[in-house]
Amino acid sequence: MHTVKGKSKRVSTKFKNLFKKVTISLVGRFKKKSEHRPLEDLIDPVPIDIIEENLKKMTLIYSTQSGKTPIGVYMAQGFQIPDLMLEIGRLREKVFRTVNEGTGKSCDIDEFDPFYHHIIAIEEDTKRILGAYRLGMVDKILKTMGTDGLYTYTLFKYDEILNSHFADAIELGRSFVDGEAGRSALRALDSIWKGIGAYVAQNPHYRYLIGPVSISNSYSTNSKLLMLYYLTKNFKSELSPFVKSRKPVKLKSPFSMELKSIAENLNSFSELDEWVKKYDNMVIP
Repeated sequence: MHTVKGKSKRVSTKFKNLFKKVTISLVGRFKKKSEHRPLEDLIDPVPIDIIEENLKKMTLIYSTQSGKTPIGVYMAQGFQIPDLMLEIGRLREKVFRTVNEGTGKSCDIDEFDPFYHHIIAIEEDTKRILGAYRLGMVDKILKTMGTDGLYTYTLFKYDEILNSHFADAIELGRSFVDGEAGRSALRALDSIWKGIGAYVAQNPHYRYLIGPVSISNSYSTNSKLLMLYYLTKNFKSELSPFVKSRKPVKLKSPFSMELKSIAENLNSFSELDEWVKKYDNMVIP
């Protein structure tokens, strides 16, 4: 890895200050946002030598030599890698904007990023970030910050009875893969999940993975209704009564008789996927 020279150190300090500024400015990000506000220009990419310096503070949890370029999967808490977090925030915003789900900010970083862990897939030859996932060790967060420290608590209201179930859970979220990386993007997603598996194997007291799942507005109302019905019918947990959405789903169109009949006769995920393809010419990721 390259040695960080004096100029790079000054740039690193600049990025650390920007990291703090962006984090503070996004404290209110969960308040209702205007859907038509102008998009800010993305911040400049973080220089490679600074990314390399941040990587020294991370733990390599998985690597693969398959394919033309080796991929390394690294892990650290956000506060340990402030410069790298800015690059993650830049890429998050870039990727999420492609599906109309960006924040509109120049860098997508929130108040949870500093103390959450981040798993990052890196193309080792170029040090390009291919994708990332955010992890919250729920037991540690509850112990130090309570439920307010959980990102999902901004989306759901939890009954206290769930605390005992959360003790052995990891919260996942804010995932992205940079589609511009081509084939490496698919390898990155696979590598990230293998990295998560490797971490859980090394920490077997974590038995559950929890987190929110977004249904993109790119899908039609019919497709979203079918997905919601299928998930509720087949995956509703006995703990569901203890979780309440802060913003329950409100779709403009109710079930038609035809759609209700389709939903009630869905027997597999593949059948659901076929109907989504029929309505929207899209697949369920």
